[in-house]
Amino acid sequence: MRTKRPFRSSKRRVGKRKVSRICGFTALDATDAIVLFEYQPTREGTHPRTFLKGFCGYLHVTAMRAMKTCRASTLVGCWSHARRKVHRGDQCAASAARKAGGTPSHVGLAFCDALFKIERDLHEVTPEERFAARAERSAPILAQFSGLARRHGE
Repeated sequence: MRTKRPFRSSKRRVGKRKVSRICGFTALDATDAIVLFEYQPTREGTHPRTFLKGFCGYLHVTAMRAMKTCRASTLVGCWSHARRKVHRGDQCAASAARKAGGTPSHVGLAFCDALFKIERDLHEVTPEERFAARAERSAPILAQFSGLARRHGE
């Protein structure tokens, strides 16, 4: 996972302070966890590509285009961001339909909420138990949600 936090550096540039970035990279697996921070003066895509050169695995990132160029990695999304988009769609639906609960976005919110409940239930278990429970409990919900999204995307 990669997060970025802007901050103003002490260097002045034509009467303004330059905005720089500190990026946090987090790696979690069953045995080890590591957090690295890297300072970069710009948001150029070369920085994460250089940092992640040779990395092969899953990348959980916010929609930063540069990360999509890390070809050896698989980009994975964030359910909190996805739920926020679905919620915005629900807010745009007609109020009568929204109150009746029959909008596609309302159904999507129910799927997201069901997944979030599973994650809350698994908060205190080991990574191995979480993996097994996700396969058992989350996979069917994801399959249904995927089918719904495909039907509404056509």
